[in-house]
Amino acid sequence: MLISFPNMGPNWVAFKTLFTSLGLDVVVPDPTNREAIKIGVKYSPEFVCFPFKATIGDFVNAIEKGADTLIMAIDCGPCRFGFYASVQERILKDMGYKDITVIPLDQADLLDFKWVKTLQEVSGRKDLFMYSKFVKAVIIFLKKAKLLNDIQTAEGIFRAYERNQGDTTDLIKNLLDKLDQANTLPELRKFKSVIKQDFSNLDIDKTRTPLRVGVSGEIHINLEPYVNLDIRRKLGEMNIEVHQSLSLYDWVVHKFHLNYHRKWLEHLSHPYMPMDIGGESFELLA
Repeated sequence: MLISFPNMGPNWVAFKTLFTSLGLDVVVPDPTNREAIKIGVKYSPEFVCFPFKATIGDFVNAIEKGADTLIMAIDCGPCRFGFYASVQERILKDMGYKDITVIPLDQADLLDFKWVKTLQEVSGRKDLFMYSKFVKAVIIFLKKAKLLNDIQTAEGIFRAYERNQGDTTDLIKNLLDKLDQANTLPELRKFKSVIKQDFSNLDIDKTRTPLRVGVSGEIHINLEPYVNLDIRRKLGEMNIEVHQSLSLYDWVVHKFHLNYHRKWLEHLSHPYMPMDIGGESFELLA
C-alpha cells in the first residue's frame, strides 16, 4: 500500500507525517501545476467547484508515482465537498486507474472520532499497541500544523520588508524541508525557535510602512499557491503585508469546536446568512 493525498500548499508536511507516523509508506504528489489542472478540468464535471478539479489532477500525479490508496477529506456541509471522495474514485476508475482506492476521511466533526476508525482501517491494525501510535501521530500532526500556521503568519509580514526579493521565498522552502525532517516531539518543541532564528536572519528594511491586506476565501484556494496564482507571494513582493487567518491548524481546531474566533465570525454573519452554504461563507461575510 502506498498512500497519497491532494496538495494544499505547504500542508503536505503535516499530512505526510500523519501517515508515516503510523508506519505507512507515503508518496507526496508534485506541487500542483498546469498539467494537473489540465487533467482535472478535462475529466471533472464542468459545473463542479475548482478545488475538485485541482485535487483530481494531484491524484493522477500521485498514481503515476505509484500511489494506490488516496486519502480525501470529506465534510457534511451543504457544498459538494462531502461527495469528493466517492465521485473522484469513480472518475479515476473511468480513466483506467482500476486498482486504486479513494478513502474518505470524515472531518465534519472531529469529536465524533470517525477519523480514528478510518486511520485504523488504513493502517490495518486495531491492537492496543496501535493506540499509542495513533495518539503520537495526531499530536505530531497538530504540532506541525501549528508550526505551519506560524510560518505562514511570519511569511505574510516579513516578505513586505525584505531588501532582496526572493529571500523570504527561499527561507520558506528551507523551513519546510527542516520541518519535514523533524519527526520527534523534542524536535518539534524547539522548532518555533528555529522559525524565529531563520526569520531574524533576513535582511529587512524596518523603515517601510507597507499597505496591509487581508486575504480570505475558500480554504483550498487560499492555501494552494498555483490555484490562487501565488497571490500571497505577489502581494508581498509588492511590499504589501499579507494577513491570512485561514490555515490547516485553524480548520482543525474549528472541527474540534475550539476555534472561538470562527464562532465569533459565525455569530456576526448569522443575521445576514442564517445557514452555512459552504466555502468559508460565514468567515468571508464577517
